[in-house]
Amino acid sequence: MNLPHGSAGNVAAGLSIPVGLRALWRGVLGRVRGVPGTSSRTGVSRDRLEEALAIAYATLDASADGILVVDRALRVVTYNRLFVEMWGITDEIMRGGDVRRMAEFVVSQVEDPVEFMKLATMNVPADTEQERRDIIRLKDGRVFDRISRPYRIGGSLVGRTITTRDLTLHLEGARALAQARDAALETARMKSQFLANVSHELRTPLNAVIGSAELLTSGRLDPEQEEFAATLSRAARTLLDHVDGLLDLSKIEAGRMTMERTPSKLGPLLHDAVALVAARAAEKGLRLRVDVGECGDWVLLGDPVRLRQVLLNLLSNAVKFTDHGEVLAEILPLSHGESSVELEFIVRDTGIGVAPEQASRLFSPFTQGDGSTTRRFGGTGLGLAISKSLVELMGGEIGFDSKIGLGTRFWVRVRLERSAIALSSHAAAAASRAGARDRLRILAAEDNATNRRLLGKQLERLGYPCVTVEDGRAALAALSASEFGLVLLDCQMPGLDGYATAAEIRRRENNRRRTAIVAFTANATEEDRRRCIDAGMDDFISKPVTLASLAAVIDRCDRPFDETALAIFAAVAAETPGALARLLDEFLSDAGRRLLSARDAAGRGDRAALAREAHTVKGAAAAVGAYGLRELARRLEECGDGNAPPAAVESLLAQFDAEVARLRADVARRAAA
Repeated sequence: MNLPHGSAGNVAAGLSIPVGLRALWRGVLGRVRGVPGTSSRTGVSRDRLEEALAIAYATLDASADGILVVDRALRVVTYNRLFVEMWGITDEIMRGGDVRRMAEFVVSQVEDPVEFMKLATMNVPADTEQERRDIIRLKDGRVFDRISRPYRIGGSLVGRTITTRDLTLHLEGARALAQARDAALETARMKSQFLANVSHELRTPLNAVIGSAELLTSGRLDPEQEEFAATLSRAARTLLDHVDGLLDLSKIEAGRMTMERTPSKLGPLLHDAVALVAARAAEKGLRLRVDVGECGDWVLLGDPVRLRQVLLNLLSNAVKFTDHGEVLAEILPLSHGESSVELEFIVRDTGIGVAPEQASRLFSPFTQGDGSTTRRFGGTGLGLAISKSLVELMGGEIGFDSKIGLGTRFWVRVRLERSAIALSSHAAAAASRAGARDRLRILAAEDNATNRRLLGKQLERLGYPCVTVEDGRAALAALSASEFGLVLLDCQMPGLDGYATAAEIRRRENNRRRTAIVAFTANATEEDRRRCIDAGMDDFISKPVTLASLAAVIDRCDRPFDETALAIFAAVAAETPGALARLLDEFLSDAGRRLLSARDAAGRGDRAALAREAHTVKGAAAAVGAYGLRELARRLEECGDGNAPPAAVESLLAQFDAEVARLRADVARRAAA
């Protein structure tokens, strides 16, 4: 609605304006008397007033929203052209200024005519001050946001301003964004599912290859056989590294990669990474040097697994791209603080170097220097991209300096917190793994026959007695027939899978005891880990299962007491922690005496007396949750039939003695806590 310039009278006469606005206009003009110039009462120029009104109408018409102003009697005061266009109202109806007639004209356009008529013809109470917002949906798909606000003149409420905003394009854009988001999420889900499937399908056969190669290399082989087994192992591990790289990249891109904060020594960490590339360096005749300096014995908080992974990636690349000379790995302290230190890890080589034009692409996924590099040296080009992401997740930086033909120097700078925890020697852990460990009888469920036989051999090599079954139902049947200290469950089994089997085990235990359950699976994502824990499992190990990883997870689950059973015993027999400590001390003292009697009976060849002493300990051990000692007592009781050789009896007695000592140490720890 454009207001032409000219006299005020022309303005009033030349416009087709609503009745309400005409009355308002007459009131204004009535205050401006005389000829054009200065009003005697207001001091306002008639031309200035006309100009102000023209600006006001131009502003209304420039609005991106439709605007309708009504008085308290629901008569139209004014409106802008966009309001008319949005609703398609004729000029005749608008000139009449009747809101009800306007509403009746457009009601056929809306989806809910009844509610629309109530809203459009609602009287405005004198005390109504609040804003009201309503969504109006039209049959042609448009969506309007109707905003009604009160307006005042001279302090009195005289009507309302109704703004109509077309949300159609906004909502369509929001829907498009939502659809794009859903499509992206679905793509990410499918990508994760694809990677999980690839991981599972590759890890299952790799488990058999790597595990068998490990068992071969730990046995007696002639030099040629050792070479074949080592080659087999290296090739399988290279393939596994590629699989792990894809999974790591997927987790990083999805924002699911997390960093641990555990104490570790820097020296052993770097030496471990160097040891993994030592064989390849020796094959190429490279000199491999390590310098940890003063940092070697520092114990710092961080994620040792991920930091070792970064260093191993850098070392692997250094060895891969160096044909002669040396590779140096070192740690330098950059700054010291009271609670943290800043370090620089350096990997320097004398290899082919990096060309300047290749530098910008070096940390990009699936990228190497050029096509010839890939053909000559192999690899997926994921190592440096993953390393960069991991270092950044640690809050650090990674970079390099290089000259073509003269080598490359990669550096990682990261700040790590100091640890107040002193790390114990690995000697005690190694000693505890030596020899037979009959205290922990293991049940393993694996549907793949090759992997099932391999797992049995691995457990046998570690010294654990085990029973292997082919699926979850067979595992439940075995648990119904006998007791086990640890259950290993493959997650992906036909019929009753590992998750359902674990849940059923927990249901049957009914909070009376808690058998340790470890999941092992070819899937290795964080979602898989969480699903295992939610199903009632205690730990998680991904395939391929090596002797070291298997021993580590069993060590974590091999506790002196079953805490659930011990808590039940304490609730029934001990009113205070001190009373519980005394009862446990009495139990262990009696077990020690029974052991002496059993050893004496074995020396005399009195297997019946040996069985009686073991039987007494077995019941008491079960009552307090000392299931390792209970298993050893059960095995000794079985020796009462006289068929067990003396060496086997002696081994069980020695383990019995060691288990009593382990239980005493745990009781002492509890008392000191």
